[in-house]
Amino acid sequence: MHCRIIVVSMKDSGLSIPYIYRKEHIFMYIQEVGATLRSIGKRTMKDSTDRMLVIMRYLVILNILAVCWASSEVDEQHLRAAKEDHAESEIPIVEGYGGTIDIKVDSDVLILTNDNFDIIVNAKPIILVNFYATWCGHCKKLAPEYERAATRLKGSDKVPRIPLAKVDASVELDIANRFGITGYPTLLVFQKGVHREYEGGMTAEAIVEEMKKLTDPNYKPPPTVVKVLVMHNFTIALAREKLALVEFYAPWCGHCKQLEPELERAARTLASRPDPIPVFKIDAVAEKDLAKEENIPGYPTLFVTRYGVKFRYDGPRDESGIVDYMIDQGKSPSEYLERQPQLKNHVKRTETTLIVGAFESLKSKFFERFLEAANFERGNFTFVHTDKFDVVNAVLGLKKMDIIALLQPEWLRSQFETVRLVYNHAKAQSRDLQDWFHAHSVPLVGHRTRKNLWKYNKYPMVVVYYDVNFSHEYRADTQITRRHVLMVARDYRDYHSDEELTFAVSNEETFMDELEMLKLADSPADVNVAFYASPKERYAMEPVDDFDAGVLRKFIEDVLEGKLKPVRKSQLAPKKQTGLARIVVGSTFEAEVLKEKKDIFIFFYAPDCGHCKNFMPDFKKIAKKYNGTNLKVAKLDAAHNEFPDEFAITGYPTLFFVPTGDKKNPVKFVGERNFENVIDFIEKNRNGKSEPRSEL
Repeated sequence: MHCRIIVVSMKDSGLSIPYIYRKEHIFMYIQEVGATLRSIGKRTMKDSTDRMLVIMRYLVILNILAVCWASSEVDEQHLRAAKEDHAESEIPIVEGYGGTIDIKVDSDVLILTNDNFDIIVNAKPIILVNFYATWCGHCKKLAPEYERAATRLKGSDKVPRIPLAKVDASVELDIANRFGITGYPTLLVFQKGVHREYEGGMTAEAIVEEMKKLTDPNYKPPPTVVKVLVMHNFTIALAREKLALVEFYAPWCGHCKQLEPELERAARTLASRPDPIPVFKIDAVAEKDLAKEENIPGYPTLFVTRYGVKFRYDGPRDESGIVDYMIDQGKSPSEYLERQPQLKNHVKRTETTLIVGAFESLKSKFFERFLEAANFERGNFTFVHTDKFDVVNAVLGLKKMDIIALLQPEWLRSQFETVRLVYNHAKAQSRDLQDWFHAHSVPLVGHRTRKNLWKYNKYPMVVVYYDVNFSHEYRADTQITRRHVLMVARDYRDYHSDEELTFAVSNEETFMDELEMLKLADSPADVNVAFYASPKERYAMEPVDDFDAGVLRKFIEDVLEGKLKPVRKSQLAPKKQTGLARIVVGSTFEAEVLKEKKDIFIFFYAPDCGHCKNFMPDFKKIAKKYNGTNLKVAKLDAAHNEFPDEFAITGYPTLFFVPTGDKKNPVKFVGERNFENVIDFIEKNRNGKSEPRSEL
């Protein structure tokens, strides 16, 4: 659709004609020109030539206005709108311009360019402008929502007339630079000559509500669509919902307050779908028993439910992200395949562990439990299923149905592994299936990335860092180093050793933080290696010029034989101990605690911990009491230093008694922390009567 706008300026005549786009305005200016011509006849001018020139100019204007009147086709609805616009003083005076401006409209959205931007934007009391780029994925996603909002904001009894416009900022660079546009999409609200960033949501519903709020002084937000649950209706309400999103929040929680409008807008969009997805919330402070029962670790906590069964929510926390995530959750977790090429393509191209379900019937309990397990493992694996025997027989060589097959990506398979693993226990529960998936989720030497860290949680683990790149162009080079790792891994994964290790390769740039922890960030070697006995107990291989299987095998043997010291996160050790309590850091923990010939009482604290600060006076009294005895009193900043896993810290402060003869089994203090109680705890343990160890 095109609108043609005529702009005329006659500054010398003392009359400025604004751009004309409605009949009502044309009629108004015809009247004004007529009145001016009548007044000229009454004026006194020095000569008749001046009078005639002025009259001729106004006659030209009158002719232009007459042409506009004749060519305009405006219905009664537009006339009423024009009167409203005139009453709001919407028509600007645009001086110094004569010519024609084309305004294109795309699905009710005005298209702005450098030529018409100021004329259009300045003409409106309020207008929303979307600065976008044609290549931007987020912009493409916003486009249909923005168009729907523009259509709704054309005006009705319930919705005011508010124009929406857009600027291709990748083309109209002058406009983009003028308003400091650096990312896409960027939405700006222009209101009475002032612009500010749009703060609403990115769905049509949210855009309409936000613009209504900006223009209506009596605006009242629509009632919330997020339903409130309490203890007595929690189970019943969720049990009847095929799919739902649930939030536990605390009224004082800043992150909860930040999430609230995003969740509300997402809930509104999800509720308007043909197949609505409800959103629920629970005040975890008011419903503390329910929060405890559901093991809520913090706020806000989100999870997905299917007929009352909980599934983790690991999606975004903005409106559009929540909507997309929940819509995706409504889809089947497994893709149905009915042709051989479909399965061949998955086997060839899938980049995660592929799990193929072959079922006699898609109405069987086995298939039902397969889908349930797949729902729990969404995003972790790629699931497909079929009831066509010829498909799995031809592609996977399966001889019967009611079998689940697991395959690693083609480039991660080796000659030391079977191509596929099969599971044929048709009576298994979904939990059994999940356990089997996880047990076989890592190949002999896996590709460890940021996205799949969840599966690399089995220790001990050997990680080889180098320029790992499995894209087609660099895959061959990546496999050269990986083959050396495979030669060693086969000896430690279900083969010749009781010490089963997990092996993986990781990109050195992606995991530079880990190399820094290993003190290998500045290593000159192309390949670096870490041995993780646990998440906090790590060993670094000395850099070598030529990495091969022999070098790797020797490093692993040295670690297992206790010949190497772990690399721990540590503050600098104090040059001199000046206090009554010894200061222990990560690098001195072994010498100060594990190899110390005395009993140790050690205080683990965090610098910003209020409870730790409150305990400090009593701790100083304890250190003074045992000064000069055969008991060493020490403290360690647990936030900035690492220590052995035997010292399990669940909160601060944590106190341990470490007996001389059993340093690997420290005794944790349990109870009210005060001078008398702690002294009693120390004395009982010094006499060899250890208190039972239990968590705080």
